Amino acid sequence: MLKKSNKIVILIFYIKWYVKNFKFILNFFFILQNKFFNFFRNKEINVNSKDLENFFTSEQILKKLFKISKINKFSNSKVFQNRKKILKKYIKKFGGAADINLIYNICLKKKPIKILETGVALGWSSFAFLDAINKNKKGALISIDMPYMDKENKDYVGIAVPKKYFKMWTLYKYPDRVILNKILKSNFIFDLVHYDSDKSYYGRYWFYKKIWPHIKKKGLLISDDVKDNYAFIDFARLVNKKYYLTKNDKKYSGIIIK
Repeated sequence: MLKKSNKIVILIFYIKWYVKNFKFILNFFFILQNKFFNFFRNKEINVNSKDLENFFTSEQILKKLFKISKINKFSNSKVFQNRKKILKKYIKKFGGAADINLIYNICLKKKPIKILETGVALGWSSFAFLDAINKNKKGALISIDMPYMDKENKDYVGIAVPKKYFKMWTLYKYPDRVILNKILKSNFIFDLVHYDSDKSYYGRYWFYKKIWPHIKKKGLLISDDVKDNYAFIDFARLVNKKYYLTKNDKKYSGIIIK
């Protein structure tokens, strides 16, 4: 647990950053709101191990749910490995990537036309989606991620994506809370939504509820790191949909088919 003095230092850092980047200020108030709600409702509880017993590996879920017999390992591909070498110096500064082989194979199989992802970081998941879109010869990706507060260069976000894919890609460097309404005003109905941004219970739950009406029937909602709290499971119960859990290393992802 952080000491009181450390919490004050972090709070001052946050305030200074948001004052300097005022266009993101709504996100700061959303963070405070999350803290306030959690103080009274204590929702930031890790999912119980018993609730995680019925999981599949990525390979199992691809075969069971999507009938994919031949699984393509994007993480072993030449384009990925070459890009990884180029960006080697940046990788340790950012968190790990989502389950890119899972989303890559789903995208190849389902051939979605409109994809939305939140949480980009260096852009490995974006790269996986876009390479699949390129192979499918149809589709487009919209990605959302705000600049990293502890990184001086805003260009870090999405840097893993090669320029040749830019024509298929729209990247918004904003928090979900700030930009999502603007995107949804365009009346997009998404075939696939991949969530990997705000890890808090309230951030996740808000997003799931907001985006659900904009996912087409039989479309997919995929969420990363669902072990962090019960937001994903609670939402699946809210909309009365079965959810599937996949485990990749020590990380769990969740899938709901609308």
